Amino acid sequence: MKKLRLFLFATLVAFTAFFASCKKNNTHSVQCRIVSLYTNDTNNKILFNYNSDKKLSALIYKPSNYQTLFTYSGNLLFKKGIDSSGTIYRTDTIVLTPSGLISTHAEHDLKGGYYFYDTMTYDSYDHIIRGVTRSQTDVAADTYAWSNGDVISAYSGSHSVHYTYYTDKKIAEGDYTKIQEILSFGAHYMNCAHLLKSAGDGNISYSFDTDGKISSMTMKQDTNTEVYNYTYTCD
Repeated sequence: MKKLRLFLFATLVAFTAFFASCKKNNTHSVQCRIVSLYTNDTNNKILFNYNSDKKLSALIYKPSNYQTLFTYSGNLLFKKGIDSSGTIYRTDTIVLTPSGLISTHAEHDLKGGYYFYDTMTYDSYDHIIRGVTRSQTDVAADTYAWSNGDVISAYSGSHSVHYTYYTDKKIAEGDYTKIQEILSFGAHYMNCAHLLKSAGDGNISYSFDTDGKISSMTMKQDTNTEVYNYTYTCD
């Protein structure tokens, strides 16, 4: 059973293992985009590339040299994973809503042969209220509860995850949820209003640069600690 939406910090461990193999107060808006993410071991990093429309076009993983490439056509987002030999090992097709959120997501692993198909349902506020994942052998459904513009609980069968937020901090690039969605899909579906503070028994803290951008994010769960450091490009 594939769990894409219950952020239980398993993504933290998987992310580390994979490595191993704004607005300014000014007279105009400044748009900033993450161009690199690295852990405390600066050799392990992800580079973010963008196309001429300033949409994400590639994630390049160092030192493994795996890549994820993104192309766009209307409300469709096409994603493919390429290994260090240049072989395509995975393809995804994502249908976006008029607001740019994920409506459906189809994933096909070309090496393992498995596939997943996700369907997201939103309310009139573009808040996800239900997600269904189908595979060759299983169907799993997640439901979401919202308060103050944020997901506060997610339920899947008898399992649940509860979330808290820094309600004085608006959502921004580098937020835990936003970065995990980009790494997983290249698009978003949670659409929360504030920075995530905790998910289940995992706790998250942020550091900010002098312009107010998130410069690093620290995730702690039990004895595990992971730090993501960010660099940006701004228009």
